[in-house]
Amino acid sequence: MNHNQHTQKPISNNESLSKQLPSHKKHILVFFIFCLCCIGIISFRLSTTNRVSPISSDDTHNSYEIVDGGKLPYKDIQKPAHVSLNLNEDTQVDSAIIDQILQNDVIYSEGNPEGKFVIIKFFDYNCSWCMKTARLFQEAFENNSIPNVRLVLVHTPIFPESLAPTWLIMAAQEQGMFSQLYNAVLRTPGKTTTQKVLTLAEKLGINTQQLQADANTPKIQKQMDIAEQLVNKLKLEGVPILIINGKLHRGALIGEQFEQMVIDSNQ
Repeated sequence: MNHNQHTQKPISNNESLSKQLPSHKKHILVFFIFCLCCIGIISFRLSTTNRVSPISSDDTHNSYEIVDGGKLPYKDIQKPAHVSLNLNEDTQVDSAIIDQILQNDVIYSEGNPEGKFVIIKFFDYNCSWCMKTARLFQEAFENNSIPNVRLVLVHTPIFPESLAPTWLIMAAQEQGMFSQLYNAVLRTPGKTTTQKVLTLAEKLGINTQQLQADANTPKIQKQMDIAEQLVNKLKLEGVPILIINGKLHRGALIGEQFEQMVIDSNQ
């Protein structure tokens, strides 16, 4: 008798658990793992849909559903966000939508408040292309190269970490310091966080306790609700988006396109 034929080979530590289990137990194990995955996914979705106060020690809270990292957090938007490179788009925006923006009780704007060349910008403080566009406008305003431009800002945070600092920056309007804080954020490189905004606000002499209280008021929530309505009406998929003198422009406004805007605004 061959001893090797009748001696059971011991199971090595390197062999997988699945090789040790009978077939029916393998199925039970797979089903158990599948159930755990489902529970994890459901828990994640529930945690991201809760409406919570945005001002906290954790910048990941969001008042709206966050589905993808780069997707506008509004329920009616179905396609993933992207920065369109179709810079020649020439879509005329409904004047009623523009009127809704310009006749809002609270307007966040830069440049000439009486400017006849109106540009409306949808943006996120942690969107790199949004910030590049914003800094070009900032430089142009400082150089007085676009004296006829009124830049109206519509806050549309697409990233969960952007919501808390966005509300804080908006709330600076209550102390008459929105423009100062907004421009300080543009001048400071790096990610826009709650701590960064509070530090800049303190340096500007803004009452930070009052700022945080103002950020949690229904007035700020109303502005976010209005932004949501505008996003859905315009069927926007991502940021930056600009309405330049009534025409829709998808993507960053840089290079030749920015130069052309400067020319057009001065005619």
